[in-house]
Amino acid sequence: MRLAAVIFVLALGLRLALIAALPVMPYGDAWTRLAHAEEWIVPPWLPTYGWVVHLISLVAPGPLPARILTGLLGALAAAITTRLGLVPALGVALSPAIVLPGIAVYPESLALLAAVAALVHLDRPRFAASCLLVACLTRYDPWLLAPLLAWTVRRDRVAVALTFAGPAAWMMWNAGGPSVTTHLDVSVSPGRLVEQVRIWRGLVPWWIGWPAVVAALVGLARLRSGPKPLVILVIWAAIWTLFVAVARPYSPLDNARQLVVPALAVAALAGHGASRYPRATWIVALTVLTPAAWAYEAAAEWYDRPAPRSAAALAAAIPSNAGVVLVLEAGVERWPGATTGACQVVDALRPDLEVRCEDTAPAARAAYVLRISPDPHPVDAIVATWPLTEVTRAGDAVLFRVGR
Repeated sequence: MRLAAVIFVLALGLRLALIAALPVMPYGDAWTRLAHAEEWIVPPWLPTYGWVVHLISLVAPGPLPARILTGLLGALAAAITTRLGLVPALGVALSPAIVLPGIAVYPESLALLAAVAALVHLDRPRFAASCLLVACLTRYDPWLLAPLLAWTVRRDRVAVALTFAGPAAWMMWNAGGPSVTTHLDVSVSPGRLVEQVRIWRGLVPWWIGWPAVVAALVGLARLRSGPKPLVILVIWAAIWTLFVAVARPYSPLDNARQLVVPALAVAALAGHGASRYPRATWIVALTVLTPAAWAYEAAAEWYDRPAPRSAAALAAAIPSNAGVVLVLEAGVERWPGATTGACQVVDALRPDLEVRCEDTAPAARAAYVLRISPDPHPVDAIVATWPLTEVTRAGDAVLFRVGR
């Protein structure tokens, strides 16, 4: 209990410090989740984390409360991971692969908390299955864990039913709706696997650290003597790794979020590899810290990008009675039901405005125009035809008032 408390304080302190140091999230669906915070369910996202964001937004809207709550969930995940050992607990507490998604409005922390709770409570099949139900309704990667857990608790029919209840309920409820399969780029080929290995080889020093990987290889050699939760975790991570290589659910391909499950497995294997030698356990535990300095320096560059920071600054400068605000931006990433980019930053920060996300043609009723991106810009021809008066600018973003 004392170790869990220490790990919790360490994990929460790091997350809060990073949230304070990096106040503006980078572009991505974290902003889109905030922009849809008033909705209970936004397919193809699974609902559980959306409920968390919705409830916290009712009490305290905006990105900061949601980020702090997500950090708290990550710290709880680190604390409960002490049941797997000191090294994996430190991995969840400190590994950039796990911490970085845990300081934005992303569901990985809640999914990890529920999945680890399931793994460490295998002696209570129905409770473990209930935890996995939460995980499966939070992220899609725990769906790959469901068959493994179902086989482990196969003597309890209720527990088996609960392990598959999440995926089954979601597929029935969302039948015909937006599907996560629209993001997949499935291809089984040696070239695809080689490319993924090359990508991960570049990521490992930054997000996990080679010393922990070397220690994990020792643990992998001793896996047959490992506890059942560790064996299940490693198999889950292996299946997930193969799925990422074959289906590519993330864009860009070096997205750190794909490393959450493998990072936990590597840390757990590293701890198992050193378990015969108590002193070595502490040495291996310290190797979890080796990538931290340069990884978090890179993370600061990832988070502190000019465009999101500029969009957030100009969003605050728009008058409350502005009405319709048009955000013009090139290279906007679109997918069913959402748009990621500066538009979502403004939409999330200014729910009092009617924000239009356009990158080809202007909206007729716009009172203000927010133009993003450095010169030259594909929307310059559109902007040139409007009677616009520059109000203010921040970095590469300019706020115009539409003249009438």
